[in-house]
Amino acid sequence: MWNKCQRGRVITFVLMFDDAKKNCFGSEISDVIPGELIISVAIFLPVPFFCTLAHVVSPLANHWPAFVVLNTATALCASGLGEILGSLLHGSRVVAMAASVLATYLFFLGGGFTTIAFLPNWLQVVSSFIPTRYAIAGMRQILFYPDLIGVQHDLTVLIGAALGSVIPGSFR
Repeated sequence: MWNKCQRGRVITFVLMFDDAKKNCFGSEISDVIPGELIISVAIFLPVPFFCTLAHVVSPLANHWPAFVVLNTATALCASGLGEILGSLLHGSRVVAMAASVLATYLFFLGGGFTTIAFLPNWLQVVSSFIPTRYAIAGMRQILFYPDLIGVQHDLTVLIGAALGSVIPGSFR
């Protein structure tokens, strides 16, 4: 069965286990990473399928492989960013607050609130370094357009961002 650290990680994803100041940080985190990644993907991967069954989204038949890879890479990237946040910050309240603020900025700079083309040029340049930009652009292309132009680039950046966030998060 899972120890306390793993249970806390599974339930909160981003938040670290904090039971009467018995935090799970440092080397303990690296022991949990493979299980956390598997659980993150296992929870987030079925969401698009349930949304499809509920007729909330309906990708074309030939877009399904890209749809699955994009969602998996996004889940891994988010999990890795949560690892890094949890490793750097101590205390579940601090991590929760930082995660909320970071998610808002990433969503804004990724083009979730507005089209990136409407942002000032300097902010467009900054957003090119934000992984959520590629997740949103890829999802938009997969769901709303008949071709997959640019999705391979989006997937490459997301997979790189996932590796770039999971690997450092596992060694903190």
